Order: sequence, then structure tokens, then C-alpha cells
Amino acid sequence: MNLRILVSSFVLLLATSLLLYGFSVVGSQTALVKSPIDSFWKLLALAIGFSLVASYVYPHARGVKKGDQLIALVKGVSPTGGTPFLNSVIVNAVESGRLGQRIKIRLADGTEGEGIITSYAGTLSPPAIRLTETEIPIE
Repeated sequence: MNLRILVSSFVLLLATSLLLYGFSVVGSQTALVKSPIDSFWKLLALAIGFSLVASYVYPHARGVKKGDQLIALVKGVSPTGGTPFLNSVIVNAVESGRLGQRIKIRLADGTEGEGIITSYAGTLSPPAIRLTETEIPIE
């Protein structure tokens, strides 16, 4: 779930709900037909529901675009003790792609590589990629 999309879609839909509620109160007093959306609480529930759906669906519909930042786990070995460790590295996408697709990426030092997209952006995390090839050894 993407928190930014959740909040922005909620605010937009809440404003729409308030406007529709305001117009439906005026219209219901003069019209013979009652409005199908006659309750502010129904509109508020719709706004919350659509916001939740939009925040979940948006990352899947968008995918990963060229220039997006992704997080990759790089295996390494400590030079002092030889202990293996995982280090997370921010990389930039050079190509657009979808979940499970192989795309080209660029690391912060300018080296390039390839990886497979393993997850889309979450509420607090960027999309993740599993490195398969790089110009530097990933051991």
C-alpha cells in the first residue's frame, strides 16, 4: 500500500463527497426525485473505500518506471573477519518493468547491472530488486 496515494486520493474523494453532499441537500429540497446518494456518511465511506483500493492498486498498475529508485540487497564479506553480510543499496532503474521482469539498473557509483523486480513500492519502502548481474562482483 502506498501511503502518499492513500492520503491524496482520500483528500480528493473527501472533497468530492463534500461537494456532492452540499449539492444533494439543495437539490433534494427542490426536486421530486430523491438523490441516490443521500447521506454524507455513505459518501465518506465511499471515499475511504476508494482511497484504500487506489493505494493498493496504483503501484501494481504503475509498475517500475525508468528513473525510479529501487532497493537492492548486495552480499558482501567483511574484510577483517571474513564474515558474510547483506548490505542494502539504492539503485536507479534504467528501464521500466513489472514484477518478475529483468531490468537494467544503475548503482550510485555509475556502474550498471541487471536485476529482477521482486516487489513494488510499499507504504514506507521503495520497490525491491534482486541483482543478477553487475559490473562489480556481488558474491
